[in-house]
Amino acid sequence: MADLQSDPFIQNVINAIPRDVQRTLSKAQLDAITEALGSVRMAKRHAVDLRLSIPLIFKRYYFVLLVGEDRRRHVRQVIAKNQKSALSLAKVIWWAIALIVTFGAMTVMGEFWIYLLKSALGIDLIPASHLIDVINPF
Repeated sequence: MADLQSDPFIQNVINAIPRDVQRTLSKAQLDAITEALGSVRMAKRHAVDLRLSIPLIFKRYYFVLLVGEDRRRHVRQVIAKNQKSALSLAKVIWWAIALIVTFGAMTVMGEFWIYLLKSALGIDLIPASHLIDVINPF
């Protein structure tokens, strides 16, 4: 128990609890929190646990290598499900944008073909004004 109370992780969690709430906790409650956090920490042992801290000129960098059995299957399934739903939403948005752009392009092309047909038939809706005048004003 004394070893757990000196654990920096446990101390950081307990220190994260507001002081006024900490004062209301009994010794038994603090011990229970410490035990619960300690059991979670002890359950996460790894076959290889290599942690290095490398001081450089202005900063300090750390390197961690952990190797062990993956016990987070449920967590990974939840993450995969969330990513799948986010991907589905992204696909819907992409398809909506693609359809809007396609529809816009088809509309412009349709109007162009209608204009060509109108011009070929000699129909003049606005006298003395033609598309070529708008495109090439010189």
